[in-house]
This record gives sequence, C-alpha cells and structure tokens, in this order.
Amino acid sequence: MNEAVYNIQDINKKSRLDVELFRIGRWIFIPFVMLGLWLSLKGYQYLDGALKCRFLSSTGLPCPGCGGTHAVVSLFRGRIWDSVKYHMAVVFGILEYAHFMGLFLYRKYVKRNIIEKPVKAELYFYAFIAVMLLQWVVKLVVIILNF
Repeated sequence: MNEAVYNIQDINKKSRLDVELFRIGRWIFIPFVMLGLWLSLKGYQYLDGALKCRFLSSTGLPCPGCGGTHAVVSLFRGRIWDSVKYHMAVVFGILEYAHFMGLFLYRKYVKRNIIEKPVKAELYFYAFIAVMLLQWVVKLVVIILNF
C-alpha cells in the first residue's frame, strides 16, 4: 500500500516538458532580445572573428547552424527577408517560440485545461530540426551545383 502511494507521489512530483520549457522560455526572452539588440547595434563587428564557423573553415562546407548569427543580426536590424535567406530556422524558431508561449498561456489561463491537455513540445523540436536540416541540405545542393 505504501509503495502505491509513493509511486503516485512520484508521478505528481515529475515535471512535464511543456511546463519546464515555459519556465525556461520566460527567462530567455529578455536576454535574447538584449543580445540581439547589442549584436545588431554595435557588438557584431567585435565578435566577428570569434563567431567564425570551425566546421566551415576546416571543411569548406557549411554546418547546419552556419548563417545563424547573420540571421539574428539581420532580424534585429529589421531585414526579415535577409534573415530568412541567411538561416530560415532562426525566424522559424522565433515563430515557434511565440506560438508555444502563446498556446501555453491560452490553455493555462483562458481555457484552464493545461493539465488535461498539455502542449506537445516535442513537435516543436521535430519541426525545428526538420527546418534546420532542410535549410542545410538546400545550402549544400546550391554549393554542389555551383561547384
């Protein structure tokens, strides 16, 4: 009997992925905006040498994350299309972040059904990885065709 109660208490103490990501997401927003503004206004030229891709410099081919910093800087400078061209996953990730946070808040405070109907955070990860890999494959194909 005590063992069954102990297991139920463990289940109640376990955290869910969507709740933890919401908690992290609340704390990431302001530092991300501050970093993006600093990079776009004056900091990017100071970090240019430190932000060089080691994979690109050693192989000559871009890694899946190549162009991400340029995309963030372009996005904060208001050039959304340039940001998409540099790295589509950055804009997609920000849209996913906004959708996830909005959906979580809606289900928690408006519908009040976050316990019965959690946000499927795994789908956001899978979609982001798919967009990032698709963007990487397109870059590689363009490089190979121009070679």
